Amino acid sequence: MSLGKFLFSLQKTEDRSYKLMRQELGKAILIGLEILVAGDIIATVVTEPTMDRVLVLGLIVLIKTFLSISIELEIEGRFPWQRRPSENRLNQQS
Repeated sequence: MSLGKFLFSLQKTEDRSYKLMRQELGKAILIGLEILVAGDIIATVVTEPTMDRVLVLGLIVLIKTFLSISIELEIEGRFPWQRRPSENRLNQQS
């Protein structure tokens, strides 16, 4: 989907379409990572939850969380827990 948007918007402005593609592709990857984490949790709960499986699940969740934060930083240019620059200006004016 993001590749299609990129190709169709390429005719307008190259800078905007590249940023749009990166954002859309990053969002799709983030959603995929969340679905994979949910699937791993369900798989661990449904099967016999041994300590080894729980530890592997914890490691998988840590790796996927690190990847999600890295992608969010790449897309937005800030960490997920940081405020947007516009929010900082609004709070300072109040």
